[in-house]
Amino acid sequence: MRRRNVFLPSRSQSAGFSLLEMMVAMVVMSIALGVLYQALSGATRNASVAAQYVEANMLAESLLNDYSRAAESEWADAGLIGEFSWVVETLAAPLPDNGGVAAQADDPSQNSLRTLRVSVSWGEQGRERVLQLMTVIPFVGVTP
Repeated sequence: MRRRNVFLPSRSQSAGFSLLEMMVAMVVMSIALGVLYQALSGATRNASVAAQYVEANMLAESLLNDYSRAAESEWADAGLIGEFSWVVETLAAPLPDNGGVAAQADDPSQNSLRTLRVSVSWGEQGRERVLQLMTVIPFVGVTP
């Protein structure tokens, strides 16, 4: 008859994980979860910024449509909608001269076009974002 040593574990008792193996697995898992959390928070922030750009672009296009005709030579308008502040301004559109170089025509009778510039800004101070759209519009003027 063989004697069994009660101090040495049998094969059926040593089939599980040791405490050290479990601690190493927990450390690896916590590092992986930390990296995953940082990646997801960055993606969420980027999605938020993209949504703000889409909203700012829709506002700017709407303002371009609202101010699509200039009745005055040069003017500006501004406002605030939600978190977005906006500025609309018209400038004399550059006209090509005989040499091909752009020149400014101050007389509205010579230049029937105006440059319409819309700027939409939002964000906190120091991290302010600006979207700017420009187009050329007809100068209709005020008929006396």
